[in-house]
Amino acid sequence: MQLITEIVRGAFCPVIALLETYDPEWVNDAAERGVYAYIVDTRPEELQSALDITLRRYAELQNVQGAFARRKAQVDREVELTLSRRRQLLELHDDVVQGLALAHLNLELNRPEETRESLLATLEKARGIVSRSVDELRREGIPLDGLIGDAAPS
Repeated sequence: MQLITEIVRGAFCPVIALLETYDPEWVNDAAERGVYAYIVDTRPEELQSALDITLRRYAELQNVQGAFARRKAQVDREVELTLSRRRQLLELHDDVVQGLALAHLNLELNRPEETRESLLATLEKARGIVSRSVDELRREGIPLDGLIGDAAPS
């Protein structure tokens, strides 16, 4: 059984065991270690048939595993995009909305220099957020040509 474990671990294809007689305990142990099939009948046509079926099932398994891997990668990208957008929203709130609120407070308190400083700092933060957002859209392959026209109210 140790040899079966080593063969399965090093194989890049399905492992098929050839048995002289059926041994249910051995078959069960071999299946737990990763053997895909076993063959008792040693006639060439039976061997070929069993090999064909096993290889077909192995290819189907590889396709399914590939589909799962592709879907997981897609979900990972979507999660990262969602987290990035959440960070952008928090940044908008923390930097822009609070900066504007501070500028408004300074305006209400008749502090023109503090109002100006708050507005300039907030404008700079907003520019940074917009620049990063535009860069992210470019990385995602979204064409930016019609972006401003699409965003304008109808």
